[in-house]
Amino acid sequence: METELSGLRIHYRDQAVYFIPGGYYCEIDEKDISIDADGAPNAYGPQKGPDDHAGCGIDSLVNADYPPGQADPLGQEDWKTILVPDPNDPAVPYCKPDGFFISRTSLCDETKSDLEPGKYLDATAVSYIVAPSFWLDQLGLQLGDLCLLSHTGIGRTVVAIVGDACPVTEPLGEISVRCAVDLGGKNVSPITGVDFPPGGKVQCAMLKGSRPDSIWPADDARLQALLPSLLQERLGSQPIAQIQALIIKNDDP
Repeated sequence: METELSGLRIHYRDQAVYFIPGGYYCEIDEKDISIDADGAPNAYGPQKGPDDHAGCGIDSLVNADYPPGQADPLGQEDWKTILVPDPNDPAVPYCKPDGFFISRTSLCDETKSDLEPGKYLDATAVSYIVAPSFWLDQLGLQLGDLCLLSHTGIGRTVVAIVGDACPVTEPLGEISVRCAVDLGGKNVSPITGVDFPPGGKVQCAMLKGSRPDSIWPADDARLQALLPSLLQERLGSQPIAQIQALIIKNDDP
């Protein structure tokens, strides 16, 4: 997506990303938003038969690159980066008593074991974004940093945490199920996407160095309660709808 905004910017794939004080800003067409289910207790589940490629979770096993050998649209290459292996048989994912696998998020509670509830962010309960690994490796964003997102057709601003990472093959624009719901999206599905007002954009301000001192246990209400202070301290009380005014220009000192 190209944008008419002007200012100091870089491009990630086809996405223009602008510098703002202490972070970055971009606008993503609503049609380019993907929904992430990782970390949800029912994100992925076993296949119902040899011809079932999706499994019984709310997201398709194809997106978890399982079983190995099938086409992998996300370029993950190894399902073990998404699903927790069974400690008794590492060749298959661990299946919980409720019949679903455990899926990982890059941001996790390191004090808990892989099989312990609450180790990973729950995509259906916590608003998070998925950042391309390039952002985490090269641009100073960290897992746990915060973002402000708003849909131009709805006008609702939400706080999301940088909760997961994706390969460089992925475009910018993955958000958790809860994030899409918080933004006002309808019919939210990791498989089919989300219904936003047509023609709108999601405005996203990514704030470096904003990771809260305490994240765990992860709680979305606690995240959303940070909105007034983030707007005041990080955007100078500028509403996100007018954040373009904060974009650093090429000739700024």
